[in-house]
Amino acid sequence: MKKEVNNSSPSIKDMFHVLKRLDVWKMIIFVMLSWTFYTVFDQQMFPGFYTKLFATPNAGERIYGLLNSLEVFGESIMMIVIPYVMKKIGVRKTLLLGVTVMFIRIGGCGVAKSIITISLVKMLHSIEVPLFMLAIIRYFTLHYDVKLSATLYMVGFQIAAQVGQIILSTPLGILRDNLGYRSTFLFVAAIVFIAVIFGFFFIEKDDQNVGGDPLS
Repeated sequence: MKKEVNNSSPSIKDMFHVLKRLDVWKMIIFVMLSWTFYTVFDQQMFPGFYTKLFATPNAGERIYGLLNSLEVFGESIMMIVIPYVMKKIGVRKTLLLGVTVMFIRIGGCGVAKSIITISLVKMLHSIEVPLFMLAIIRYFTLHYDVKLSATLYMVGFQIAAQVGQIILSTPLGILRDNLGYRSTFLFVAAIVFIAVIFGFFFIEKDDQNVGGDPLS
């Protein structure tokens, strides 16, 4: 029993070997150019932008709370739907679709004029999150040994996004202070679009380097 537990745990040597792989660093770059903005945009910028669209702060906060509730409800439904979508189109395409929706959502918030339109664009978040989250988890379990995939998920996704947040939060805050919310949103959307292009060329296809659990 003890031997089985040891065999299921990645060694330091295993981790260093995997981190030497170029494909791991490609995924880290992809995440830094995309999921970083889940925090920077959605938690740091959009609430202030949205609530200022209303006549009073209280009205803005009340509607924003309602919007978030609808968003969570939609996200829960999509968490059920997206696995079927991923099975149909594949992991790579699902991941790229998630980042494409992110680009449309952030860019749309930068160009939309009415509160209703901005609210509808923001609701794309309920589609984007399941697309990205479910696909990125399956990507790691597909391409990497099961004993390494969880650790690589932490390094290649969680830590990469946090590092991206640290690097980009201050410059984007300065940009917002000087150019305003809308111009900053368009700039962020441009970065996410770069992530879409980067992912199209560098994210591995589902049948490449399958080192983990293959697709059925």
